[in-house]
Amino acid sequence: MLRNGLKFVVFRMIAATGALVAAVGPAIMATADGSTLRGSVSDYWNVDPPRLFWLPFSVAAGLLFIDGWLSFTSPERPAQGRRWYNVVLGVSLAGLTWFNVDEQTTVHTISAVTFFSLFIAVIAYTSVLGWTGRHRDTDDAPHSPEAEVVSAKVSLIFLGLLGLTLGAWWPLGLITFFFFEVFALVNFALFYVQGIVSPFPYQHYEFSNDGVNRLLRRLHIMSA
Repeated sequence: MLRNGLKFVVFRMIAATGALVAAVGPAIMATADGSTLRGSVSDYWNVDPPRLFWLPFSVAAGLLFIDGWLSFTSPERPAQGRRWYNVVLGVSLAGLTWFNVDEQTTVHTISAVTFFSLFIAVIAYTSVLGWTGRHRDTDDAPHSPEAEVVSAKVSLIFLGLLGLTLGAWWPLGLITFFFFEVFALVNFALFYVQGIVSPFPYQHYEFSNDGVNRLLRRLHIMSA
């Protein structure tokens, strides 16, 4: 039992480590420019030395992809589900890293929008499901609804702060896009680190609206 628990924690640390590396990366890049901050994280693609940009994001992309791939073969997948979104996040993070914003603008922009939009959607989905969802009657696996609700509320609070940060950038222009991206990446990392302490059992929950559940299952977002 203890060995399985340790194996599970180590397994989930793959994605969390990737998220942490992605969150810390911008601080390292910014340090290379001294006291001058560029307008966005993507603008650091030609920082000197270039590895300060491509190395942390490439490592993070690889770890996210590996976690998503392993989730399809893990014995915990009946409870935790298949994390296909980590595969997409890993590919999109690699895309925005290796196709720079100035010379391959279209591919970079699509990758960046996919990356940020998807992980924000995953956080929102998990938070709302954990707070308002119901435990499936057909599933008698043990769980801690109190802890899961608390985790969901914490995630929603950070998501709300991220929304305020987005508003501070656009349309108010109080901060640069760089600060919004950094806070988003910190939010991203906190969500994955929280997943180590209290991983959310997606397969154990569904929404209270049966129509929403049917739609999500038809789209293969929620398991049958």
